Amino acid sequence: MNPDVWSENARLNTAEDAKAILARAVAHMPLNVDLWMHATQLEDEDDRKRQVLRKALEKIPSSVRLWKALVDLSSETDAKVLLARATECCPQHVDLWLALARLETKENARVVLNKARETLPLEPLVWIAAAKLEEANEANDATVAGDSASVDTATSDQVDAKSLVGKIIERAVKSLANKGVSIDREFWLKEAETAERSGHPKTCFEIVRVTVGKNVEDEDRKRTWISDAGECIARESFHTARSIYKMCTLTFPGKKSVWIAAAELERVAGDSHAMDAVLKKAVKYCPTAVVLWLMAAKELWVRGNVHGARAVLEEAFVANPDSEDVWLAAFKLEFEQRQPERARVLLLKAREKANEAGSSVGERVYVKAAVVEREVGDLNAERAILKEGLTVHPGSDKLWLMLGQLERQAGDVERARETYAKATRRCPSCVFLWLEFAMLETSQGNHAKTKAVLEQARLRVAAAVSSDGGNSSNSSSNNSPMAQLWLASVRRERGDAYCFSAPFFTDELELEMSSEGTQNNSGGPKRFGDRSTAEGTTGTVTQVSCFDKDSAVIAANVLMARAMKENPDSGLLWAEWVRSASRPQRKSRYVLHFSNPTTVFPYKTDAFFYFISDPLMR
Repeated sequence: MNPDVWSENARLNTAEDAKAILARAVAHMPLNVDLWMHATQLEDEDDRKRQVLRKALEKIPSSVRLWKALVDLSSETDAKVLLARATECCPQHVDLWLALARLETKENARVVLNKARETLPLEPLVWIAAAKLEEANEANDATVAGDSASVDTATSDQVDAKSLVGKIIERAVKSLANKGVSIDREFWLKEAETAERSGHPKTCFEIVRVTVGKNVEDEDRKRTWISDAGECIARESFHTARSIYKMCTLTFPGKKSVWIAAAELERVAGDSHAMDAVLKKAVKYCPTAVVLWLMAAKELWVRGNVHGARAVLEEAFVANPDSEDVWLAAFKLEFEQRQPERARVLLLKAREKANEAGSSVGERVYVKAAVVEREVGDLNAERAILKEGLTVHPGSDKLWLMLGQLERQAGDVERARETYAKATRRCPSCVFLWLEFAMLETSQGNHAKTKAVLEQARLRVAAAVSSDGGNSSNSSSNNSPMAQLWLASVRRERGDAYCFSAPFFTDELELEMSSEGTQNNSGGPKRFGDRSTAEGTTGTVTQVSCFDKDSAVIAANVLMARAMKENPDSGLLWAEWVRSASRPQRKSRYVLHFSNPTTVFPYKTDAFFYFISDPLMR
């Protein structure tokens, strides 16, 4: 008969009737495991369940499912006896052998696993279980001996050649290979992760050490191993990944990319001490890799160990005396610690060493040195450093910008004008230099000169961009230099006070406008064309406006049309086009702008549109 019929008949009856039905069923089909398991589930007491399972095993002694069910319901002492009998009846099932080994003592477990290896010579799980057993025994022996300073194998300098765990894994791979078993490295790496999760890190490392290089070509080892480690990190198997990186660093000790990846692993794992150990070994094998020194110093600094970071940078100076990055890292450390004198001395030494070697330092050194002098308020020293830097790097737009801002801060307009004129000749493609130049003329009331500067800037920047690479996409991209210049020119024609988009203009101009007053005679906002004249001796000031709003709007619209024709994909210009429209036109312009899929700033325009709209539209 079909056993499913018996099971369904039992399900449709009461518990007592179901027991009777299943009793008749197993009498007719004593070799059906499902019927015996169903009969076991109907019993409420564990003793009754064990009786049913024992009767079932008398009929089907080779059923692993029945043996496991009976072992689960038994005490530890009875389970040992049952598993010993189970391994005799089902010798080809590795799970029974492993379960028995886990319940036995150390010596008996070794005997059980030896028998399992003899019975199942092609099963790798038996070898792995033996390695885990030896690791647990070594850990117990170390605890008894009071050896609390155990070293993690995956982060130690050398592989423990005397480790019994490693010898077991090596014998396992060799024995399986001799018997014709293919060594599947994917299987072994998964078992390494399993060992890690079960609390056996040494077994995990030894599995990786012995099998990670199997069936991998020599030229592919680095790439393959780093990929394997990345997959382990994604599964949060950090010790397995650490073990793989350990093999990478042992095989490729001179590859800084491997050390960087190993250090990043420790950062992700949150083990700062392990990261320090990795970086310490990294700079030992790659002393000229500046990035490793900087990583080591930064980690110590972030954790508040300033003295340790200084010590690391001192060692980095010894190994890389001509490295500008090391000098700048040391400068940043001292500058952030509010030690301007130390920072100044470091940068001075960097320049002196470069002069002694007959070379020159990069512009960053001069920029940082000028920043230090600005911080302490020594304008003369800052000016001297900037001029020295410009003699070495005449094409540095940053140095020219800082020098021009310095002259403006000092109040020397003529010198600032001369500086910007030289700067725009040296660096014609730097938009911020042109905008600074225009801002200087605007602050002096030279509005016609401002317009001329912006027109010249558009011509010079366009020529510089085309000559540098001829990449037309740069001139029409969203935040391109040309778009910024067009935007400043349009706002300049319209008479907006804040016509320059560079962030360092706004605060200064706002302060200037607030000190002079923000309202003209007509009550409207102050325009660039407004001028003030003094009357009498009482100090009364009368404003005479020469700003023609209608003409300015027409000129601004003409410029905007030219700008959008040359830069059709610029989000900056589209946003300005929407903002400058009258209220009835804003919505239609906004919809047209938002429908353009190439603009990059639709959401900024969206926010601004709702900001300028009335509450009902919000």
